[in-house]
Amino acid sequence: MTGSKKLNAAISILALLGIVVLGLVFGEKWAAAGGIIPRFLFVFPDAPLNHSDFWFVIKTFTAAHLIIFTGITWAAGANVFNQPRRTALDLYGMIAGFALTSFGLFLLSEIPFDPEFFACAFVLSALFLAAGQFIGTVRQDGMSALWRAPTGLIGQAFTSLKSLAGVFVVVSVLIPVVTAAVYVTNQDFANAVTRLRVSLNSGGGGDWKFTDLYDGQRFLQPMLGRFAPGGDFYVLERGGKVYKLAAPKHDNKELVLDFSANVGIAEKENGAQGFDFHPNFAGGTEQLFVYYTDYSDPEHQVNKLSRFDLSAATVEERSSTEFVLIAQGRRNDGFHNGGTVVFGPDGFLYLSLGEMSADEERQTIDRNLRGGVLRSIP
Repeated sequence: MTGSKKLNAAISILALLGIVVLGLVFGEKWAAAGGIIPRFLFVFPDAPLNHSDFWFVIKTFTAAHLIIFTGITWAAGANVFNQPRRTALDLYGMIAGFALTSFGLFLLSEIPFDPEFFACAFVLSALFLAAGQFIGTVRQDGMSALWRAPTGLIGQAFTSLKSLAGVFVVVSVLIPVVTAAVYVTNQDFANAVTRLRVSLNSGGGGDWKFTDLYDGQRFLQPMLGRFAPGGDFYVLERGGKVYKLAAPKHDNKELVLDFSANVGIAEKENGAQGFDFHPNFAGGTEQLFVYYTDYSDPEHQVNKLSRFDLSAATVEERSSTEFVLIAQGRRNDGFHNGGTVVFGPDGFLYLSLGEMSADEERQTIDRNLRGGVLRSIP
């Protein structure tokens, strides 16, 4: 390859990388403004990237597409934006690059994964690439190519589907798409993926490590553990059960409260979230305050702050004493519930609330109870 050809190849690769970077930059803004994925298909939590995470994404995508576009330029030449076939190859490379790189970031990094951002970034990058092909064709062939440029690109894109590159692109897209679809519809699969991500991203070594507090005691998705006055240890399970490990040995797990029928489906960020004891718990007011999402009706989700009386004799009797203090309906996507329940030294109960996926209604106490910290008398 001569010096001029090398220069043209470098310019072509830089131009394509610039398109990807522009797509990512403006895609982030588009996603923040509402995005492109219809909510009736998939509902994802908002996962905005901070400055350092965003630049990590930029660098990762640039490196991946540098490899892809270098390979395409080596195989097809540096005539980027001049031939529909070459642009179709660049488009296929971009599709594979976005699909595999975003999938890799999801599995192998700790950054928040926002499908909306990646979808918007890809659509814009593809449009920028198509615009480059349109301008290049018109500059080369004149205004007579005004309609031939887009039709030629579309025709080449469909023709290339029959090639080995086309098959590779289809598989590259199907892997993350199918994974995402199963991830949001199957909780067991989502839990398995989460465990994989944690195992791949958790650092080793250091001065801190996990150890069993009480040997032999196991709980199903424990959300919070608290010592009651007197030393008994209480554990809240996400599914809606509270266990007590009696002092001093804490070797006997006893079910003291079961409101799992009210919790119903415990998925995404739903379920029991937090609890605390009445300030006079040791003095005889054996009340427990619990915050949870009631998803017993699959069509409706309601966040509740409830009070239970633990002085009753049986689990059934204690569970039946539920008195609902707050019931806040929410959207059915299950995200951003909040749920810390704490009694302060002033004797007031403090409750943290997420915006419950309703950004426009957060911290508007005249309209609802979303996105804030509430203080209440027990």
